[in-house]
Amino acid sequence: MSNRRQGITGRAFVLGALMSLVVGAGVAYADNVIRGSWMAIDFGSPVALFLLFAIAACLNPLLGALRGSWQLSTSEVALVYIMTLVAASIPSMGLTGFFLPYLSGAQYYASPENGWAGLFMGYVPDWFVPHDAQAIKNFYEGNPKEMGGRVAWSAWMPALLAWIPFLVSLYLVMIAIMVILRRQWIDHERLVYPLMQAPLAMIEQEPGRLLPAVFRSWIFWIGVAIPFSIGAINALHAYYEFIPKITLTGSLPIFRRTTILRPTLSFSIIGLTYFLSRDVALGIWVFNLLAKTQEGVFNILGVTSNERMEWVTVPILAHQAIGAMTVFVMMGLWMGRRHLAMVASLALRGGEYASATSADGSSASRSRRSTDEAQEIFTYRTAVLVLLGGIAFMWWWLWQSGMPFWAVGILLFVAFVIFVGLTRMVTEGGFFITRAPMNPGNFMVSGFGVESLGVAGVTSLGYTFVWAGEMRIFVMAACANALKVAECIRGNRRPLLWAMLTAILISAVSSVWVELSAFPEDIESLAEDQVAFVYDLHHHKTVEGKVSYISPQMTGGHIARARVELPNESGHWRPGMHVKADIVTDTVNANLAVDNDALRRLEDKPVVFIQEGNRFEARYLKLGRTDGEYTEVLAGIEYGERYVVENSYLIKADILKQGAGHSH
Repeated sequence: MSNRRQGITGRAFVLGALMSLVVGAGVAYADNVIRGSWMAIDFGSPVALFLLFAIAACLNPLLGALRGSWQLSTSEVALVYIMTLVAASIPSMGLTGFFLPYLSGAQYYASPENGWAGLFMGYVPDWFVPHDAQAIKNFYEGNPKEMGGRVAWSAWMPALLAWIPFLVSLYLVMIAIMVILRRQWIDHERLVYPLMQAPLAMIEQEPGRLLPAVFRSWIFWIGVAIPFSIGAINALHAYYEFIPKITLTGSLPIFRRTTILRPTLSFSIIGLTYFLSRDVALGIWVFNLLAKTQEGVFNILGVTSNERMEWVTVPILAHQAIGAMTVFVMMGLWMGRRHLAMVASLALRGGEYASATSADGSSASRSRRSTDEAQEIFTYRTAVLVLLGGIAFMWWWLWQSGMPFWAVGILLFVAFVIFVGLTRMVTEGGFFITRAPMNPGNFMVSGFGVESLGVAGVTSLGYTFVWAGEMRIFVMAACANALKVAECIRGNRRPLLWAMLTAILISAVSSVWVELSAFPEDIESLAEDQVAFVYDLHHHKTVEGKVSYISPQMTGGHIARARVELPNESGHWRPGMHVKADIVTDTVNANLAVDNDALRRLEDKPVVFIQEGNRFEARYLKLGRTDGEYTEVLAGIEYGERYVVENSYLIKADILKQGAGHSH
């Protein structure tokens, strides 16, 4: 393979951009339409790993078999995976799953009942959110047919243009921090990066071989086959109940059933733990057990808190954990103080080391250009300037959004402590799934109270959930793993920054109905395009719609989701409203039918009451099929005969009393 293929090439960049587009559009489609497995929600980035598998095991060997020069080199495969990995941190909970809903949700859900318009909407800056009510409504309920699917971008553009500089600054600061810490974590502390071990094995190409060595190992395929088979069986169980489900999670109530241990056989944890040291692996297990023990003791003793936080069940432990994470991050920075001093020196002196201490304790000065900077995607001076400039801009931007100046500094400190802490946990402990103890917004409210922040501050704080709320995946962790993979890239790595930013951009830009619960006995009767009559729980309004989508996946309780599109010109149907619906599964032509409310039973036979002059006669019927509202009549009455619908039970009671009187 030629040397020009050892670095970052144009064809690898184009393929990486295409894979980023697949990630951005594919994840959005999978999350919102198919609603199957979450492909980009956690740090393992399953979608990126799957695409790498497809390239390394299928596409690249095929290219090599067709023509040797077509096969991608190790550096090229690494670049494609890096772009895919970074792109996977944007869809879903990384950004786009929250961004537009949080910018428009308050305006859409505001009503006279909740009083949001008067409570806080007046404290939101005009440039901060969109204001076009129709565009916001169309976002939640779908564009009218006359718009032809077009999005009114002019209504969204002012808010988007205001947010884009902040988000760009945030991501650049994250990348800069990882550039500064890369050598300390990889070279000095030698962190394992467990999540990247499998991708690194798939990326490495051998001269004269079509497949990487890992794909030629029978042990690898056995390791893949076991969890794949179990997952496939459980997936089929959701569709076919006769296929048994393999349960890998148990439940063990402890401390008088006040808390629960959930022992789980997790193949990902088993595989990743193989790469960990015994100290790290034991620490993860022991401290999780200690946390559960503490939770149980608190529950027995009645030690509780009235705080409410997103996804936090024990607020006291959350406060304890955020303190521990702060110490964890600060200790890590202290351990890397010599490296950080070198970075600062190179940034200030333009590539020169400051005075260093020799082995005998004497001070010796040296001045030379750092060769290590050549391995970074940009210089340390650039990294420090990006870090300081980005933080300054974010501080100003958040201050302008309504947050107190002093609060912005604390918020950013807590946010980046959480970002760095979670990233360190991912790179050292191989955490596939994890969450922060609390998000920065919760910390500010819990620590300082809403009075000190003010209404404008609390309002602005709510919007921080867009970028610092649900941190099950974010750019910094993806960047840290990407820089580990970048070791496979030979030659100049400086273009890698632009490749990562391109992946972020492509993923970001590429990425109302009613949902009904269908029970097992009804699922087989459902089909798309069936007519549905939807009404609210108070029967104040009924509207006709059509079934547009039926989920192939069953949820808890073996319930399938069916989606019905409704006209909503009046705005009566609001997201979150509980409704009922009747779906027309079949149409039958009946010559004669009666209202089900008129049917009564005498002598265990169905009857209706026919008016004959001044009296009522019970008429016995032979019935056919029913739709729940009307029932087909096969015999018993003729067309045009009048029967009683309302209060027919009173007539039945009179007939029964007359019969009892005659018996005496």
